[in-house]
Amino acid sequence: MAEQASSIISKFFASAVGVQNELSIAAANFNLDFTLVKLEAPEAFRGVSQSLTQKRREDAEDGTLHRTARKLGALFSGITPMAPDLLNAYGKRVSEICEEAHKANTKNRVKRHLLSDIFGTDSASLWAAATSGENAIAVHLLACLIARMFDSIRAVSIWVELVEERKRRIRTEIANEPDKLKAMTMDLAAKQDISIRELGMWDNSCRSWIQTADTIKIQEHKRALASTDHAGMPVNMTSDTYESAMQAWQDAMTSMNSLVQGIPQKVRNGAVILAMTSWHLYPNLCVLSKGPEIIRQGDDQINSSGILTVDVERSGDGDVNGIVWSLPLSYLRHYGEPVQVTQRLSVSESRISMDDFRYVLLGCVYSTWGDFIQTTEDANDLSCYLLEALRWPERSDNQDRSAMERMQKITSRTSWIGQLLAAAEEFEGTQDVRRVTARKLIDHGRRNGGFLGERRSHPAPLYDLSYIPTLFSVLRDDPELQIAFLRQYAKDLGLSSSNCVIQYVTESGEYEFASVAPITGYARKVGEHCLPVLRVDSQSDPLNGYLDFGSGADFQTSLVNLSKRASGRFNNESHTYVRLEFCVGDSSNQRSAIIVKTGKITANGADPRKGRPGGDLRDLGAYVQQGITIKKSIRPQDFNYTKLTEHFVTSLRRKSATFIKFLRACAAAAELYSRLPDTTVDASVVASTSLTRARWIPQTEPSDASPLRIALSRAQAFACIAMFDAVRLVEPSYLEHVFAMTTGNSIFMASPILADPYEVPIETEITRVPGNIGQPGLSFLVPPPAPRIRKVDRNDWAFLDHQDYSGAAEQDSGFKKTSMHLRLTQHQPALLSLDHDENYIEGGMALRETLVQVYDGTKWVCDLDVLATLRDGLLSRVACLHRHGAGPGSDCHGDGVRPRYRKVAVDNWEELFTPPVDPAISVVRTPKDMSGTEKWMSRLAAVGVGVRLGRPTVIVPDSLCMECTENHISELLGTRPDTDIAKFVVVL
Repeated sequence: MAEQASSIISKFFASAVGVQNELSIAAANFNLDFTLVKLEAPEAFRGVSQSLTQKRREDAEDGTLHRTARKLGALFSGITPMAPDLLNAYGKRVSEICEEAHKANTKNRVKRHLLSDIFGTDSASLWAAATSGENAIAVHLLACLIARMFDSIRAVSIWVELVEERKRRIRTEIANEPDKLKAMTMDLAAKQDISIRELGMWDNSCRSWIQTADTIKIQEHKRALASTDHAGMPVNMTSDTYESAMQAWQDAMTSMNSLVQGIPQKVRNGAVILAMTSWHLYPNLCVLSKGPEIIRQGDDQINSSGILTVDVERSGDGDVNGIVWSLPLSYLRHYGEPVQVTQRLSVSESRISMDDFRYVLLGCVYSTWGDFIQTTEDANDLSCYLLEALRWPERSDNQDRSAMERMQKITSRTSWIGQLLAAAEEFEGTQDVRRVTARKLIDHGRRNGGFLGERRSHPAPLYDLSYIPTLFSVLRDDPELQIAFLRQYAKDLGLSSSNCVIQYVTESGEYEFASVAPITGYARKVGEHCLPVLRVDSQSDPLNGYLDFGSGADFQTSLVNLSKRASGRFNNESHTYVRLEFCVGDSSNQRSAIIVKTGKITANGADPRKGRPGGDLRDLGAYVQQGITIKKSIRPQDFNYTKLTEHFVTSLRRKSATFIKFLRACAAAAELYSRLPDTTVDASVVASTSLTRARWIPQTEPSDASPLRIALSRAQAFACIAMFDAVRLVEPSYLEHVFAMTTGNSIFMASPILADPYEVPIETEITRVPGNIGQPGLSFLVPPPAPRIRKVDRNDWAFLDHQDYSGAAEQDSGFKKTSMHLRLTQHQPALLSLDHDENYIEGGMALRETLVQVYDGTKWVCDLDVLATLRDGLLSRVACLHRHGAGPGSDCHGDGVRPRYRKVAVDNWEELFTPPVDPAISVVRTPKDMSGTEKWMSRLAAVGVGVRLGRPTVIVPDSLCMECTENHISELLGTRPDTDIAKFVVVL
């Protein structure tokens, strides 16, 4: 009986094991499908759907991003913070941002056709999370926290560590989980493979989203950063990466959920401030260091009673601002100890416009001014004073045209000096949050002056005008100006009037002396405009020699007595012989006014210049010690304008070549970014690197190079953007064939690719388009070395009409279905990074081979290297000499001209691929009813194919002039007599 019972029990357990195995097999099979399950997005997130391109929608609902969101949501299930009110508010906020961004992007329809798949707001990760469940949405919030604080390389490293540690903990929990079904679910989630590439794409989409949202919420974002910038607190103090991230996630979601509900919160750590800026939800603030007043942010997604109080702020180290997060990253390198990484969220570490970056650059210039200024405001006052001097021609009664033109060039916002002085002037006009932000950016630059090279390469303060020989060289030829300055210098430093005297030379060549302090009583009595002087023949040089100076115990008394003697009031007195020593001024120029001394220069014997600029004593006396001295004593109109401008254009560039070259490089960057609206730069670039390492700055320049800014090639321009946008240093020689680069929410395209082929854009002109290609990090797009083109199909003979050309195209032209698209191949050519540790797992930067494909409807035509096409010698442009009185698409000035060459119409791709049998020029007719965007795309495609086929291709302006076109072709035939006329292509 016992044996029978044992047998039954054994069979029962065998059956149970079998059922469990079947469940495991079923779970394994389910493993293939659960990541593709698509849920209905919460109502609050519905607005996100409208911002998606077709490709991004497919990726978010069925592709890699959706599977990643599902896998991460499942993996972190059970530890996801519960915050339903936050998720609802967040959904409404992102929907609102998507709608506003979509409206803004409709202005860029010209670019949408070529970039239709990757154009606009990248909200794919948002939609992937929204259609994957609340856990996935919460994970998206965590991704935003990480992307806000860390760059893509470090963010991906953090994600790898979070995933691996979460899987390890799940495996431990499974062993103690009594609920077998739950254990199987956990095991299923832990067995999901989440690759580095998938995590990189996830982070890339979240990062792009944050940048887009920052642009839409720019004012709120700046106000929030400026208001909390003095918090100076860590996200948390946990030293373990996984624990720190989980704690930050929990703290942020819990606090923000309470704020949304209207429950006031007090800042315990930096997590909630990080969340505010990462999720673009802005509660009212009470920053106690600024007073008890509430900073009302007016966010309609947060109950007005939800006030965030910041009652703890930093103390001590003045360099610590914002929020700090420090983590040891174990998955940053292939091998080695964890790398400790510290990142900061603050005004000075955020993304800013290039206009705002000028404040940072201005601070870098101020960084070596030291005691020459007392405060940032003092430095800006001097800069504005200098700008007033440079603008003096526009205030002058006698306006000189050449001086006006010179002024406009020098003070331009894209000249090296103009960008700095304009920033100082704008700072003076800022108020409230804007002024606070600008001040912080200037101070950020002052702390990181090494961005402009080593300290020794910087000129003396105020662009070397604090060096007295330089200052005197740019003043008008009037000794009174030098004397007025030296008196102010003596007053500001408290020089002894008893032991110091001013020496200068008159036009007649005589030395004269004046006291350093006014002798007002006697001066009034004798009615002299200037102070008393003693004239000495210039042949008897008093400098550093003995001088019969007359009677009196000191200089001042002697000067009074000498003046009285000169007026006849005293005839007999004893004489004092003194030895004069140089003290202040330009000792190298004997005609320059200087202060000379005998004895101690101050009453207490201390030299107030010690520790100031200069070397030995004579060198020390050549520098202005306080900037205010110049402003008090020299008016803007006292400068010799020609000499002053020559100083900035030539002299200073020669004396401080490296420093000025770097500022000229920044001016080139400013000019480049002036054509890139809505583009931001990373303010941390000045703390992360130096222009001494920037390879995009040319080592040599042509003799006719502009003294105000350097000139960049297209490759150098892309490398410049890479440094300012992504803080990456790249060798420009690797970028010679790059036609576009992508990073964050920006696609930077070589402008010719987005323009009509008749136009000839500036070589370095680059256009910024919102969007990204969905790949992590910084990507440079290059064409394949030998783009393909479809072969001529012999069966296409039925499409070949080649009818005589009779004017503009018909509306049903075969080119109406022409389109162009970008497509990535899998090939990634080698790319040298100048600032990357080769042991890092993720490079964060890549060359990506990309095809520019031409399609006729759904039929592939060819792949193009557009930039090479536009440079090809087979392409030429008709320069019409008549260009008037004609509308687009009409044949102007052709009615009365007898055609010299037969022309046939080309109305489809087959006719372009196959030249006419009889001698005739092929005229490609793009449809006359096409929009401007579609027309230039068809023209660009036709030009590209014509050149690829080896056919001389002529592009005409919108208003066709057949007379000029025929003249142009005649000239081409004159240079190519062996060319068959049937090979010529004219693109309308």
